[in-house]
Amino acid sequence: MNSGLDRFWHLGIVAIAALAMSLSSCKGDPGDSGPAGQPGPAGQNCTVTDAAAGKIVTCPDGTTVTIKDGEQGPNGGDGESCTLTEVEGVKTITCPDGTTVTVLDGQDGASCTLTEVEGVKTVTCPDGSSFTVTDGVDGESCAVAEANGVKTITCPGGATITISDGEDATLPAGAGAKVTVLSASLAASGAPTVTFRVTDSAGRPVELLAELDSGAISPRFTLASRDATTGVYTSLFTASATGGTYKDGAGATQNPAMGTTTQATYVPRNLSAAQVRALYAEVSAGVYTFTFPAGPASAPDLGLDHTLSVFGTRTFEGVTYPFTASYHFVPSTGVAAPKREVVSDAACNQCHQSLQAHGTRRGVELCLTCHSPQTVDPETGNTMDMRVMVHKIHRGAQSTDPAAGPAWKYQVVGHQQSFMDFSHVSFAAPGNTVRNCERCHQGAQGDSFKYNPSIAACGSCHYTVDFVTGAGHSEGARPDGSCAGCHDQANIAKVHSAKWDPTNNVLFDGKELDVKLDEVTNVVAGLSPEVTFTVKVNGVAHDAKTTPLGLLRFTMAGPTTDISGPGKPAAAGYAQTDNLNNTTATAALTPTGTAGQFKVSLPALDSNAAGTMAFGVEAYVTEKKPDSTSTQRSKSWNAKSASVIYRAIGGGTALKRREIVDDAKCNACHVDLGFHSNSSRHNAGYCAFCHNPNNPNDDRVSRFELLPGTTTNEPWSIVPNTVQLSVMVHKIHKGGELSKKYTLGGNPSPSDTNPAGNQSTITGAYPGDLGNCLGCHKEKTYGLPKADLLPTKMETWTCSEAPADDTDDFCDGTDTWAVTATELIPVQRSSCTSCHDSDSAVAHAKLNTYNGIETCDVCHGAGKELDPLKVHQARP
Repeated sequence: MNSGLDRFWHLGIVAIAALAMSLSSCKGDPGDSGPAGQPGPAGQNCTVTDAAAGKIVTCPDGTTVTIKDGEQGPNGGDGESCTLTEVEGVKTITCPDGTTVTVLDGQDGASCTLTEVEGVKTVTCPDGSSFTVTDGVDGESCAVAEANGVKTITCPGGATITISDGEDATLPAGAGAKVTVLSASLAASGAPTVTFRVTDSAGRPVELLAELDSGAISPRFTLASRDATTGVYTSLFTASATGGTYKDGAGATQNPAMGTTTQATYVPRNLSAAQVRALYAEVSAGVYTFTFPAGPASAPDLGLDHTLSVFGTRTFEGVTYPFTASYHFVPSTGVAAPKREVVSDAACNQCHQSLQAHGTRRGVELCLTCHSPQTVDPETGNTMDMRVMVHKIHRGAQSTDPAAGPAWKYQVVGHQQSFMDFSHVSFAAPGNTVRNCERCHQGAQGDSFKYNPSIAACGSCHYTVDFVTGAGHSEGARPDGSCAGCHDQANIAKVHSAKWDPTNNVLFDGKELDVKLDEVTNVVAGLSPEVTFTVKVNGVAHDAKTTPLGLLRFTMAGPTTDISGPGKPAAAGYAQTDNLNNTTATAALTPTGTAGQFKVSLPALDSNAAGTMAFGVEAYVTEKKPDSTSTQRSKSWNAKSASVIYRAIGGGTALKRREIVDDAKCNACHVDLGFHSNSSRHNAGYCAFCHNPNNPNDDRVSRFELLPGTTTNEPWSIVPNTVQLSVMVHKIHKGGELSKKYTLGGNPSPSDTNPAGNQSTITGAYPGDLGNCLGCHKEKTYGLPKADLLPTKMETWTCSEAPADDTDDFCDGTDTWAVTATELIPVQRSSCTSCHDSDSAVAHAKLNTYNGIETCDVCHGAGKELDPLKVHQARP
């Protein structure tokens, strides 16, 4: 019923009620009912409108009623969850209202099948559907053309893309020079020519002629042919070189081995600036042609592949930038020749970063054009042939022949009669080996050492063999070119490997050992931490308890704010387990139930220990194989991971030791950097456990009674060189370039019969750019060290033993061999003077330290003019 009718019925009832009340006041009898009245008019509807106060109901008689929204009732309680039960793979869901649902695991669907007939593949599925797939037709390749350094790619559909060489983002706009050789020509007679483009780092053309006049740029050119069979280069241009007297490594004057000799060379040379300027012609903006001053001295073989190289420097805003480019072509056809690459620049720069010689010459292709068999050092008589010279330099002090022979040496005399002795070079340092030929031979023809052996190349390392007389060669005298008859590719690859033992003629299989620290618990002062670790050999879990490794030893050190070193338990200290390499020792290992996983307890922490501890492991596994006589030979393979993990004493957040060196950068050169215990100690973080500021390194220093060579009975006194990691690594890498010699003692230690012990003076040098700290460091970690780090401890050890007490010269006993002085060198001075070790540099650092406070940050602090982060940058 609508609201109008409601209103009508309401009014009617009210009227009847009023009438009844009036009639009730009369006392007479009721009369008969009258006739029914006419129906009243239809009532009107009330209206409803929304307002801020609520809903307003308005009726035709003017009555209004406001109805407000009711308040929200309280939230209902949480409903009960359904439960899930499973019996024999059948899952039942039961809900509180009694509803249940049963779910069965679905059945595996059937696979479609694939059949192939004459290249047509048909896929048929269980529901009967099938489809056929045929091999597509090979598409046509796009063609690439290059002109003036711009490459155009044209595809069969007509689409073309043009690509220009990108800019060198490492140089500021306008700096440097990028040279691209566009073409070269060489005729049977006459002067060769070369057309090239030169731009700056922003890709803008360089005004070569104007910069020639100002002396800002100095291009030079070489041209050499290459033997098609041997790959040996012959320079088309040579010059005379006359040997002179020189001083050898001992400072003695030596006469040259040769008078005058002929060497490969570059052009132009010995010409005036005007004569050089006349050899250039501008073709277009940035493109020039250079005509050689003359033709080759002898008629060239125009059918051979030739390499033309251009090199030089461009000076921009006071900075000199090198440039190098090479071009390979066949003069008889005028077309470009394929590049021959036995050793790539990238392979060299794994260690050298940016291989550079003779000032600013870079690139293997350039080196080959001059370092040919034509070039001999007149002072020593040694060849400078690239195949021989590079092998001899890199062989250095590493033995390649087990047989005894003459003392190894490779020496040459360079610019301004500087004497260079490579006898002490160690190829890529520990972890790598000179037998690892593939480390450098990474070019497209890198395997040539396997299939194209020669007397020059092989004899450069195997120097005990005389191929002319046959001495030291099992096959006697042999002519060049016959080597491959006995030394096939497989044999050469086998013996030029880290798996080969040349002393015993055994090829080991090699083992991959992984010892991973999974967790360390119970790291509480006064208690023994417990290490959980996993051992795998060749990827398979290994039972190190019943089949012990050759070495398994755990070490902990702390606090990581600055590790204080062995024998210093007052802070957190240092401790190392025994070698768990036999079944008696491995009784300390507790299996966890997981294959290859064990637990072991370490020595207890000091009761005052605080901070964060670092935990590491060193290990190797031994492989045994018989040699040709059935004698068992062994070789160790170390765990390369050497993981280090950190745990806070008493719990909480662990503070890792500062990480400033990138291990991956170390291994770019070292391959597998490891020392001690068969090279099983890896990782800079692990090395810092021992090589810390408090390690005085007195273990193997020489121990005489008296100062040798004196007659005054002066007692022997010595300050061992520190082996703190930051100092030691810097000094080793600067090596022979240090002002003061850096000597370290090794095995065997000094003894009654040998008081000097085994002392080694570092004479090598870092093969890269010493000024580029990013060669080893992580980004922004080679600035001035924090002044609150531990100082470097230097101790003076003196012998007080009377020579008459015994008949030897060795300082015996602990009472007579003792520390007589201690110096603590502040961290900034010790770090910086590890390289800058001249007397003036050390004095400068001392003068700028007042009352033990270093003031280095005034000039060398972050953002200052001489901030190491600004100064130590890669060369251009």
